[in-house]
Amino acid sequence: MARDFGTVKKKVIKRYPNAKTMYDEKEKSYHIVDEYGNRILTEEYYMPPATTVRKAWEQIERILFVENMMEKSFNAFSDEKMNTRILKQATNNDDV
Repeated sequence: MARDFGTVKKKVIKRYPNAKTMYDEKEKSYHIVDEYGNRILTEEYYMPPATTVRKAWEQIERILFVENMMEKSFNAFSDEKMNTRILKQATNNDDV
């Protein structure tokens, strides 16, 4: 089932309040830019050029999702938390 365009755009706008769609004549593709005119989706993400406005917004939504998951994983397995867990396990094993 296709997602509503308004829902997709709302998620992106929440992160980038002044985001808007731009069309690149040279590349013949759509891009989402921030309030300063910088592309949100840069080449480092290796995403194909968006041929429609909807695809451009959906690509940004996917990138935001992936970045969020990576941040959660990084926080869950930070050095500080891992050291605390290891110390706790070592302490519990010494009690046995």
